[in-house]
Amino acid sequence: MITIAAGLTIRGDWELFKNMNNRSYPYKLFLCVAFFIISLSAGAQLAAIRNLQRDLPLIKDSTDYVDALNKLGLLYYQKTWDSCYYYGRKANDIAKRIHYTSGIAGSLNVLGIYFSSTNQYLATRYYNQSLQLYQQLSDTANIGQLYNNLAVLSQSDNDMSTAIRLLRQASDVTRSLKKDSIRSVILLNLSIMDTTLSHSSADSLRGMAHQIIQKYQDTLLLRYFTFLRLTADLNTTKSDKNIAQLEDFARVLESDESNYLLPQVYTTLASAFAQKGKKDKALFYNNQALFRAQLNKNHSVIIFALENLKQFYADSDDYKTAYKYASLISDEKEKQQEYLKKSGYTYTNYVLREKNLQLAQNRSVAETRIIVISSILLIVLLSALIVIFRLYKKSRQSAAIQQQLSNTLQQHNQQLQSWDQFNNMLLGVMAHDIRSPFASIISLSTVMEADDSLSQEELRAVLHQLNEVSARGIQFMDGLLNWIKSKREDFKYTPRLLQVQEVLLEADAFFASRQKEKGLRLEIADPYSCTVAADKVMLTFILRNLLSNATQYAPQDSVISATITPQEQVVSIAITDQGQGMEQEKIASLFSLKNNDFTSNGLSKGAGLALIICQEMTKLMNGTLLVESSPGQGTTFRLGLPKG
Repeated sequence: MITIAAGLTIRGDWELFKNMNNRSYPYKLFLCVAFFIISLSAGAQLAAIRNLQRDLPLIKDSTDYVDALNKLGLLYYQKTWDSCYYYGRKANDIAKRIHYTSGIAGSLNVLGIYFSSTNQYLATRYYNQSLQLYQQLSDTANIGQLYNNLAVLSQSDNDMSTAIRLLRQASDVTRSLKKDSIRSVILLNLSIMDTTLSHSSADSLRGMAHQIIQKYQDTLLLRYFTFLRLTADLNTTKSDKNIAQLEDFARVLESDESNYLLPQVYTTLASAFAQKGKKDKALFYNNQALFRAQLNKNHSVIIFALENLKQFYADSDDYKTAYKYASLISDEKEKQQEYLKKSGYTYTNYVLREKNLQLAQNRSVAETRIIVISSILLIVLLSALIVIFRLYKKSRQSAAIQQQLSNTLQQHNQQLQSWDQFNNMLLGVMAHDIRSPFASIISLSTVMEADDSLSQEELRAVLHQLNEVSARGIQFMDGLLNWIKSKREDFKYTPRLLQVQEVLLEADAFFASRQKEKGLRLEIADPYSCTVAADKVMLTFILRNLLSNATQYAPQDSVISATITPQEQVVSIAITDQGQGMEQEKIASLFSLKNNDFTSNGLSKGAGLALIICQEMTKLMNGTLLVESSPGQGTTFRLGLPKG
């Protein structure tokens, strides 16, 4: 019998886990960090970390050094994620340099574990690369570990059939292992995941896993089993005694900073107290789960905890606070997307990588053709010098043909680069600007769905916001589609006469409510009622983006001025806000895709890409778009278009 805390023990017999098939609470597969590491207790892990860090400078053999770095990365997984990534990346760099296959595979597994909770695309890529290398080495234990880790990712992605298939493969390859500690994790996960198993079959798998855990005295898994037992008891009796035991278990985990299991324990306690009607306790443990998730920078768990808190306040009829948490969920999802971009591999990156690979292959074929043609022409030229003047004339004709081919190829390459840049911009705009209206609509509709007691005035306000968001989305799509059409070779620009003030007021209608909230006032100076020759959809798109920036960055209770002035050949439209302004070096990079760090310009990425699109639309309409700004003096965007 192993004592965990006062009144809380792990018994040696298997009868404790017979009721695990009562799955009232959700279970997440147990992620195997490494079968030779998981048996360490929290104190032993800290000691092992200190010993490895102390011995690192003394290790002379490069392969031993890589193995030590990989072990440090695995040990740090449950403590400090950033350190886990640091050691995994360092081990990978050194192992590649010395061509150490086992070290490369181990480092890829460490990196996969690091990204497993934040970037599943990247984690899956690292796991698969590690699995391929271990298969080349016939490393059965690590092959089983990688199958298990990939099953965890499949379960997180709700692909249950793939997760079960991978766990069965892991069970098959580890069946004859002599050192079989990894097998306990696989059997436990399979018993929980495979709901097609009978009660007796699931109990048999858990019994075998329990025997292996007891044999190796695996502290980490013993605690996991304890959690499963306590949760099963809670499902069966729902007694205060069971809840108190689970609270004691949480304090044991807190005492040695076992962060990996605490969020799940806290959410289980929150659910139990909520069912008991003890709202204060439920709120406390929901907040504890959120705190631990934020401590680990685990965006997925943070979103899960925020969802629980939002639902808690919605069930308590506190819809104002519920709406606040709905906004926090939206913000956290934005942060998660930003993290995916920074981590270097998202679905968008995957699409771009495949496209760039195809372009590279096409360029390689073109270069091969040039080499072949050049070789043939060189032979012709040498033959012409030796034989007769007539062949020399033919060689000159061939040279002219070669030049024509080279010019054609250069034009083709320029077109490919232009389309590559266009597609990158399009994907960036779609990933940010198109997503935002849908996120707002979902958030507002969630509040409406959760609250049946909204007054007519509140309901009209929410519907008004939904209408504004939808209208902005449609307006943006119209402008974006017009911009995409302009990229086609058969596009014909057909301007028509437009009264500037009418289009300006139509564009500003999207921001009326926001301007009212900030106390902003739009002042239009158009003494001559100017008209321009332009495309209405494009002009509306440009003015909407300029007014959006002015509304966003104008200070509270200030004026946004729009001055429309006729000149000799053009009409100048100047939109000025009284915001903080920008420095000259930031203005210089504002319309450049190469210098696309828009956040340093004081603009969001979506706004920065939209300005580039505005610049292209302006050029297409034979106009100019300039910006004038200095720190503390506000910003003026000056649009010039042909007179109507």
